[in-house]
Amino acid sequence: MNNLITKAEVLPMNNAVQTISIDPVILKAPFRPIPMQLRITAPVSGSELPIVLLSHGAGPSLYLSSKDGYAPLVSFLAGQGFVVIQPTHANSRVAGLSHELPGAPLFWRMRGKEMKHILDNLAVLEDMVPLIAGRIDHDRVAAVGHSKGGQTVGMLLGARLTDPNDLEAIDVDVYEPRVKAGVLLAPPGRGGDYLSDYARENFSELNPDYLHLKTQSLVVIGDDDVNPFITVAGPEW
Repeated sequence: MNNLITKAEVLPMNNAVQTISIDPVILKAPFRPIPMQLRITAPVSGSELPIVLLSHGAGPSLYLSSKDGYAPLVSFLAGQGFVVIQPTHANSRVAGLSHELPGAPLFWRMRGKEMKHILDNLAVLEDMVPLIAGRIDHDRVAAVGHSKGGQTVGMLLGARLTDPNDLEAIDVDVYEPRVKAGVLLAPPGRGGDYLSDYARENFSELNPDYLHLKTQSLVVIGDDDVNPFITVAGPEW
């Protein structure tokens, strides 16, 4: 693993620029029964702007787990010159899919498809949102994910997933080379015996394998991040 550890250059923060948020942006998605709802937040000026895809978690909050959450983080990133694209994933209680559908409640397969679909349709989004038309750099894309979103982004960066309760989910690889860097905020750890009995029975897909990460990543965890509902391991999970 040592060959994956690099020393990143620490760049000074810029003075925040003025930003604007466009909401909702409705993107058709043929693999979903309803379109995706996005929020796009961008600097009001500038060109060749890098992109951040922000994948929300699967927590109980009605609006945090949607395009309408993470406002302080989004404001900071956009103020530093990024175009931040926030999908409302299939699992969201707001503008998400019915939990009667296959894949509920976490929709882990769908989440990866949604992120890739955004990348496939950057030009479409530029046509839909004149503010960013001709101003974004399609070759400079990063992804940030929180909690379940951290697992989603981790898979785009090369991590794999095996669901012991799904014979078709063995060492699943959805690596996305268009994402050049990633940030995982409190992502799930390994599954198996580290999961609580309830999580092992109901959320067996919380079983990522980060040994396959290919893309430079920053992982942020908390010493007091205790979640007995999901894991028996404590913060070191």
